[in-house]
Parts: sequence; C-alpha cells; structure tokens
Amino acid sequence: MKDNYGFMQVNVETDQGPLSFGMRDIYRNILKCGGGRLFLIDVDGNRYEIPSVDALDRASYKRLELYL
Repeated sequence: MKDNYGFMQVNVETDQGPLSFGMRDIYRNILKCGGGRLFLIDVDGNRYEIPSVDALDRASYKRLELYL
C-alpha cells in the first residue's frame, strides 16, 4: 500500500494472481465485518475480501494495520 496525496495504490496477491488497484478515502473504504474479515473497495466500486487479517504475513498486516 502506497499513499500518494490521498490516493492509495494497493498491490495484492489474489486467488486469480497479482492485482493492483486504487482507493480514495481509505478509512471509509475498508469495511470491517467481524471475525477479522475485511473488504477493500476500490475507486470503481469493486470489492476485495480479506477473509482473515490474522492469516496475513506480518509485513502485510503491519502495512494494513495503519488504516484499521
């Protein structure tokens, strides 16, 4: 995750392979759903699910933790 003047560039590894997308207003576009489950919503309204933040590697969790 890289913050660039209010626009967040996110690079992730999905079950479909690597993906890069943009997010605005990061604090409103990360939805917490209980049980460690999160949804990230990109600038086009697409939703990306993180089933469990506990399953993330330490480095990935540290980057994401700043916005939770």
